Amino acid sequence: TSSDTIGARRDGNITTLYGSKSGGHPILYSRFTGDATTGTFPMHYMSLFVNSKYYVSTSTPLQVFVTAYGNAGDYISGSYSGAMKDSIGTQTYNINGVFKIKRLQ
Repeated sequence: TSSDTIGARRDGNITTLYGSKSGGHPILYSRFTGDATTGTFPMHYMSLFVNSKYYVSTSTPLQVFVTAYGNAGDYISGSYSGAMKDSIGTQTYNINGVFKIKRLQ
């Protein structure tokens, strides 16, 4: 909907990708450390909310492969892969995906 939010921001050497549904419920939150450039970086934290369940990163960081890193107002895009676990149970899942998110700051 028009009140959903998705974006990226940079604070020092940390990039945060985030998204939430209308009403403020977070569906995506991830952070990785590295230069504001293309390359491969460890994603130190990631959480997803899918089908009424939270999934969180494991103790082994996911890898993020940044293919474009724009300035504020431009896009950060790339892909990610690694393992996440269901925060309710003990099941671990291998995941991968792609993203293109507008950098807000």
